[in-house]
Amino acid sequence: MHELSLEEKLAGLEDQLQLLEKELAVLQSGQKAKEQHISLDPIAKLQFENMFNHYQLQIDFINKMIEELKTQENAQTKLTKEDLQKYFD
Repeated sequence: MHELSLEEKLAGLEDQLQLLEKELAVLQSGQKAKEQHISLDPIAKLQFENMFNHYQLQIDFINKMIEELKTQENAQTKLTKEDLQKYFD
């Protein structure tokens, strides 16, 4: 099976991140628009809060995944350079 390159992994995660952020913004705008026309009861407010929290949790996870992939790549590149340097000393 073909493994994705780091660039492909990062691009996919960035795309997913942008989509989630856009959807979250739309939902937040929807809540504000609804509140301009009606008064939301406490249960409805809790439902919106829960929905927003789920989106934010996923956004945070993807950001951590991106950082971890970048960290691993940097560590692997450094190790490779150090391994090669010993042949030139």
